[in-house]
Amino acid sequence: MQTKDLGVSFKDTILIYAAFNLLAALISYPSGHLSDKFGRKNILLISFVIF
Repeated sequence: MQTKDLGVSFKDTILIYAAFNLLAALISYPSGHLSDKFGRKNILLISFVIF
């Protein structure tokens, strides 16, 4: 579903996209550390469940 269909403005859509990318960047380093500690498959499975 597009954000336009939900009544979200173009500007807000860009802000949502930017926030999503910022969050992904902030989570990537700690996730990599956990991946080294607990194994990549376990972390990948947990990330799929969260997503």
